[in-house]
Amino acid sequence: MLYLVGLGLCDEKDISLKGLDALKNSDKIFVDYYTHIISEKTIENIEKLINKKLIKLERAELEDERIILENSKTKNISLLVGGDPLIATTHISLILSCIKSEINYEIIHSSSIYSAAIGESGLQTYKFGKAVTLVFWEDKYKPISPYEIIYENKQIGLHSLVFIDLHGQKPMNIQTACSVFRKMEHEIKKGLINDDFELIILSRLGYTDKKILFGKLKQIENKFTEIKSPFIIVVPGKLHFLEKEWLNNFEI
Repeated sequence: MLYLVGLGLCDEKDISLKGLDALKNSDKIFVDYYTHIISEKTIENIEKLINKKLIKLERAELEDERIILENSKTKNISLLVGGDPLIATTHISLILSCIKSEINYEIIHSSSIYSAAIGESGLQTYKFGKAVTLVFWEDKYKPISPYEIIYENKQIGLHSLVFIDLHGQKPMNIQTACSVFRKMEHEIKKGLINDDFELIILSRLGYTDKKILFGKLKQIENKFTEIKSPFIIVVPGKLHFLEKEWLNNFEI
């Protein structure tokens, strides 16, 4: 039996009672250490809470799937996943493998940055277009698809949810994110991104020190020290007057 347990936005306090029961009843508990930032302190607190050790799985081990599947055939296994467990396509693939291997599974949902960010941005849910991930640019890897998708969304007045790339447990910082936006404009030159390019930055949602900022790129670039990880970005499209009223509370 495999339990896919959502950790929620922050720490052990976000796990549902149902999820906690699954962890307590599991013979082994693996932690997705690839698709979400999970602090060492959180892992330690969960171990104390259930009196069991957690086993970290990096990207290769998660995508290989054999460790999880082989154990799940004869034991009760939990995979603890940051946020809501089915937001990442990695876990959809894992469930498909369970179905093919006739392994029983249960999905235990939790809060997700996807819904939290849309909600706290104050923008209307049905006005969001395709979501994108802003990734690190490297010498031989400079994807421009985020620019193209945001541009397409903007053309029809839709908002864009922009996830931030992770390198292991080291997420992209806001300074790098702004730099990647600038570099994409330099490559494509459609005039989407300039000093007046509007952004909503939602930092550490669910934590006590959360921060929301709304402003232009040139203003955000002056607030680097105020924006901590994890954060997510929303690029607003055409704003309704109620959306504008909400964002006025967070304007730089």
